[in-house]
Amino acid sequence: MTIDDLDFLRALLIFEKLPDATFEGLMEGASLQRYPPHTLLFSQGAVPDFLYVVIEGLLELFTVTPDG
Repeated sequence: MTIDDLDFLRALLIFEKLPDATFEGLMEGASLQRYPPHTLLFSQGAVPDFLYVVIEGLLELFTVTPDG
C-alpha cells in the first residue's frame, strides 16, 4: 500500500480515533486488493479471513433465508 492509501484509511471513521501504534499494527499485514466484478469474498455463516474495507466500487451483501 502507498502512503496515500494509508492516509486515506487513517481518515476513515473506523480508524481515526485509534492510537497510532494500534493503527500501525493493524496496517502491518494490510494489503490493497482489487477484485473483478462478482467475486465472492465470503459466504453467509463463514468467518472472514480479513477485514475488508471498500475504498472504491460497490459491495453487495445478502443473506439466504430458510425459504431460499
